[in-house]
Amino acid sequence: KRLMFVYGRWNYRRASKVVCYIFYKNVLCSGSLFWYAIFNGWAGQKIFCELANQGFNIFFSCVPVLLLGINDRDVSAETASAYPQLYTPGLRDAYFNPAIFQGWIAQALYEGLLCIALPLFAMPRALEEVGMMTSLWEFGALSFTCVVFIANVKLFLNQYRFTAAHVAWLLLSVGLWLGLASLWGGFLFWTRPVKLGFLTLGGEGLLF
Repeated sequence: KRLMFVYGRWNYRRASKVVCYIFYKNVLCSGSLFWYAIFNGWAGQKIFCELANQGFNIFFSCVPVLLLGINDRDVSAETASAYPQLYTPGLRDAYFNPAIFQGWIAQALYEGLLCIALPLFAMPRALEEVGMMTSLWEFGALSFTCVVFIANVKLFLNQYRFTAAHVAWLLLSVGLWLGLASLWGGFLFWTRPVKLGFLTLGGEGLLF
């Protein structure tokens, strides 16, 4: 009884969510590149640096989903054992079916479009007021930051059980990209001022 109604139910829910999420995060990242291809006329130009492309599944979105697949649970073992009817949604494929899977993919494509379109239209003239052009890699860094942030926040919003390890790895996954991006582009940023309205970032520091 306990093996089916407790561990079987937990594992079915975890596996369903892990499969959907892994497809989601990869479509989110690659879908962003697909949408960018429309903006650049299908030229084949990459907008994410190689560090971002290679590290996305290894460093920036890996461990949190593994922890979800191991530890996530919506109800306690005692509750699941006391209420066998909680097992019935699994018999009806309520947590993993074509509609749910397609919903995850649709969200990934929509959010990937936002990750590309918003940076492209939000900062097209960020450097022009100081006599410089915004480069492709600045757009790409901001877009990939959106991808990493959304991918991890999506997982955070779709899990029930939080431990110190969950929270720490979610923050570390986002923080690792921000740290590496800062090291990679820090010199470029602080030597090329960016004008955002009345605020100037970079060059001589934070200036108003």
